[in-house]
Amino acid sequence: MQNQFTEVAESGYGSDILSSIKAVLFGIILLIAASILLYWNEGRADLSVLAKTAVSVSPSGSHVPGSLKGKLISITGTLISNQKVGDGLFLNSGPYLAVQRRVEMYAWVENQSSSTQKHLGGSSTTTTTYTYQKKWTFNPPNSSSFKYPQGHENPSQEISNGRFTAGTAAIGSFHVNLGNISLPSFSPLSLSSEIVKIPPGDSLTGNGIYVPENAGDSLNNPQVGDLQVQYSMIPENLKGTILGALQGNQIVPYFSPSHQELYRIFRGTKQQAIETLHHEYVLWTWVLRGAGFAGIWLGLFLCLSPIRALLDVIPFLGNLAGNLIGIATFVLAAFLTLLIIAVSIILHHLLDVFLILLAAVVLIFASHILHHRVTRSRRGIAKTGAV
Repeated sequence: MQNQFTEVAESGYGSDILSSIKAVLFGIILLIAASILLYWNEGRADLSVLAKTAVSVSPSGSHVPGSLKGKLISITGTLISNQKVGDGLFLNSGPYLAVQRRVEMYAWVENQSSSTQKHLGGSSTTTTTYTYQKKWTFNPPNSSSFKYPQGHENPSQEISNGRFTAGTAAIGSFHVNLGNISLPSFSPLSLSSEIVKIPPGDSLTGNGIYVPENAGDSLNNPQVGDLQVQYSMIPENLKGTILGALQGNQIVPYFSPSHQELYRIFRGTKQQAIETLHHEYVLWTWVLRGAGFAGIWLGLFLCLSPIRALLDVIPFLGNLAGNLIGIATFVLAAFLTLLIIAVSIILHHLLDVFLILLAAVVLIFASHILHHRVTRSRRGIAKTGAV
């Protein structure tokens, strides 16, 4: 069976110019989208700041004032549930707050690589190579989208991923619905014959449960369509902290006046929950800043691509222009990214900036008046001494 295919496409100078003009339009859209992303990112709320205002409530539920109804609270204690959780397939019901099932399939995967050779006069030759290999993947592709699907068909995945939770859990005297609250990270679940049931033909492995597509398949010699099922879980008796709002003895989602939502279970103490939220905020702030910068850089590069396309009539000049444009747009993108971030911060904190400027003006004015009075007072003393 052939698992590698090569396509060669010829492109004329005129078509390359036309493609570069179309790229300009996409570059403009990309610049606008990246700028909007950077602006939105700088206005994101750091939920750790909100979490610091949460009123700590004892899990025993004693002495909880009625004034806390609807307010942001934090409760630290041990979460328990009287419901057992399994997946109804392999995993027996057990002492878990939640279980996650992930399914890996042995499947065909398509890889694509291209290279372009430019010729004198502006024409070019693009060579595209498609290779197919079988590998274990949690996201098996739909083989109908392959360039060459024949002989590389993936069957439909018979067992799907899933998450299963206990309906409710208690932390002291308070109850929480586990179906709609954000859960902490899951821990890998080591499987044994005591906690899973293995149908005939399937087998327990170090990574999970091996489910062959056909009789005779083995983990040492897997075939396309074979599955490995793995589990992770959140154990019962988890020591953690819940952030949310009180509604009687129920913990429900909290919404701040600025429409920020906080309804989440964390491992550890309230302080650890605050640190987790702040770490996530900082991480995503820089990830999105990086994405915004990349979008602006690519957008600028695409906007200037007709210059490179025009000079491709002499390949050396086209390559040189491409390198110079890449360097110039990198520097310009860095400057524009910093400028957009600075302006976004000012616009999102316009009231704060106004108050700071007002305070500075008042301080300068007060200093001027004080200086004027001190000067007049010194002059008065000097005149009295002279007399």
